[in-house]
Amino acid sequence: MSPLQRIITLAFFTLVLSGYTTKGDGIEVLEPFIESGLGVALKSDQGKYIAITWRRINDKSYDEYVMESRKTVKDRLTKIFPEKVSGGYVKLKLEYKNKYICAFERYSSNWKQYIYPLGFASYPNLKEDCKFKVYKISNNQVAFYSEKWRRFLSRVYRYEPMWGNSDSRQNIEARYGGISNGAKFTVSTGSITPVREEIVSIKWGKFEGPSTVSPTLVSKRERRNGGSKAITDEFSFEKSIETTQQTNWEHAWGVTAGVSYTASASVNVGVVSGSSSLTLSAEVNYNGKKGGNMGKKKIIKVHEKTTVTIPPGKHCTIKFMVTVVENAKIPFEATIKRSSEKGVQYITQKGTWKGVMVVDSFISVEERALNDKPGVDQ
Repeated sequence: MSPLQRIITLAFFTLVLSGYTTKGDGIEVLEPFIESGLGVALKSDQGKYIAITWRRINDKSYDEYVMESRKTVKDRLTKIFPEKVSGGYVKLKLEYKNKYICAFERYSSNWKQYIYPLGFASYPNLKEDCKFKVYKISNNQVAFYSEKWRRFLSRVYRYEPMWGNSDSRQNIEARYGGISNGAKFTVSTGSITPVREEIVSIKWGKFEGPSTVSPTLVSKRERRNGGSKAITDEFSFEKSIETTQQTNWEHAWGVTAGVSYTASASVNVGVVSGSSSLTLSAEVNYNGKKGGNMGKKKIIKVHEKTTVTIPPGKHCTIKFMVTVVENAKIPFEATIKRSSEKGVQYITQKGTWKGVMVVDSFISVEERALNDKPGVDQ
């Protein structure tokens, strides 16, 4: 390749990647599956899982294993175990034969060109052939780049004269310099049987919100009694307040796509004036992502009611007070139960709950003489 061709290739490669996230950050998509020990299954844009297949690579008189987009259901041939390598690379190990997926150079006289199909080999004899850089396309989709061949792994249709259209190939090859639709692979658990995950318990840490919180006046009523007899009156108040909840996980851990998990537990918050502690319910949410997982915004109605007796010659101010913590922050440790083909496993994950919470509401009554101004001591 001439220097000019290299420059053009590099410029094209940079342009293609400009719409995607930084090199290597696709590892975070794979990490929950790596940690689970269940492996991954990769589905191509064709809607089928890639699997190792015993096929003839070209018109020569020998066959070999290659990777194709071929399976509609998961089995041991679709199960792949990614292994992290420094620099944002992974090795992809097959459960079948316990060997690594690699991209090889082959010349096909049928297709009149060199191709770079995926097969398998014993690592580490073919280190560069078997290492791939991972790019994140979305929260459950990645692309793999072979730096040796400077191409992305992609689904490639190959017509087989010996088989005809009914059984032609859907090869996975290191084929294109950019991320085409065929280079995007949807990641799911490699488990052949369904996986179930649920948060079964939460251990709350020390409240990290404001050290002191003061109640806020929401509403007030005034009553004057200029008569000679006491007056008894009932006062009721109501206020609608929006509360929010956000769960920040240190690591992504779920391997069940498209499912959110929520679990509630009581947390002790000792921030209310005149009260040593208050027990509240906070919700921990997980939607398959590392970092912030927004819970539901909720409008709650706070009610209070009281009866007040106003003596003769007195003026009463009835105040409705609400204590709201705007920036509550509470660390936690969650225990997750995972049921899969490996049996039942319990894992722990840490995170921080953040939100707006209503922790107290009450009515206060201030009484003074009719002629006194508010705030003047008797």
